Amino acid sequence: MIDALFEVPRTNPLHIIGPVGVAERLTALNRLMYGSIADRERGFELTFAELRPGESTPLPDGGQVRGFAADHQDPPEQPLCLRVEADGQAFAFSGDTRPCDGLRQAAAGADLLAAECTHLRPPAGAHTTWHDWQALFGELGARAIVLSHQAAPVRLRLAELAAALPEGLDVRFAEDGMVVEPGAELRG
Repeated sequence: MIDALFEVPRTNPLHIIGPVGVAERLTALNRLMYGSIADRERGFELTFAELRPGESTPLPDGGQVRGFAADHQDPPEQPLCLRVEADGQAFAFSGDTRPCDGLRQAAAGADLLAAECTHLRPPAGAHTTWHDWQALFGELGARAIVLSHQAAPVRLRLAELAAALPEGLDVRFAEDGMVVEPGAELRG
């Protein structure tokens, strides 16, 4: 919001999609962080769409976003795994979650899955581990996977983990500044 107001003034609408409560929480956070700036008139339209597990919403420029139940927080929270479909491609995002049906459904046949790999082994709270991925790799069906949200023990063993990946699996570990072009092979 600050960037859109001051650095690179935005004129195009900003459409934010998230779980139930996203509008209230982002508005409160903006007000907490920036005080009266949160109430300043903007040169762009700001809209929110709230998703519940199993719901989808259209994207302003075509395509859709669908939410699937993540296993990360206790009710009444409704965290989501997301699947974005546009221009004949599907991108899935795990968010924070343990392995669950929502992750499997969002990732099924996706062109790219961006997912967390927080720790090497359980216990990891409500997060997915490298140990979990050993089983998940074979069942998700995503064409390519980028693993992110890595705690230090994972980051320190990236070369070893990459060497242990199943042959023919298109997986990369996220790194700062990484850019993935839609439809491009991850491995080079």
